[in-house]
Amino acid sequence: MPQQSVGRIVIRGFIPEMAPAEMCLDACVNGQYQAESVSAARTFRMAAHRSACSLEPLTLNITAQRCFNPNRAGVNEDNRNLLFRILELRFLHV
Repeated sequence: MPQQSVGRIVIRGFIPEMAPAEMCLDACVNGQYQAESVSAARTFRMAAHRSACSLEPLTLNITAQRCFNPNRAGVNEDNRNLLFRILELRFLHV
């Protein structure tokens, strides 16, 4: 639970090298669409704004357009479905 009102969320990450060349990511805060990032480069940055600042717990969902399975692609034995890796998740207070 936030100890101060959260007004903005910044997400920074990267898409694994083995993944398809372009990836579309969507961010939703408490079920409301907030941001989109289309990344042909391997790094991405998104900013989601909260419409109403509060101290209530929030739910952040990041959805990828597609995933990549290295094993099925014949790259290696890793059988996980890979999407993206979060490097930074920052909550900016008002």
